[in-house]
Amino acid sequence: MSLLATLSYWLLLIEVWLILGLFFVILEVTLDGSMVIFLPLGIGSFMNGAILKIQHSTPMDSFAFLPETWEQTLISFAIFTVLASVTLRFVVRHKKADSTPDVNDY
Repeated sequence: MSLLATLSYWLLLIEVWLILGLFFVILEVTLDGSMVIFLPLGIGSFMNGAILKIQHSTPMDSFAFLPETWEQTLISFAIFTVLASVTLRFVVRHKKADSTPDVNDY
């Protein structure tokens, strides 16, 4: 089996994206905790799995934006990861502005 056929098989499986998402979220919780590195990757993986689930459960002609190849799947993963990163950055920045000031800030 060639590399492209292997990528086409594994990257179009819903379970792979859900396992990757769970792996990245667990890494975020255990290692870093800054919501910058692994959490957007996990959210992007979960969203990619959801898009693939929608694709498998609906007729192919009903949605034109669903990924059909492994290249489109990786591009949608990158887009979802960037969107999750920007959204988390926006939420964390506004949350810090609303909180009480820190005693250690001079």
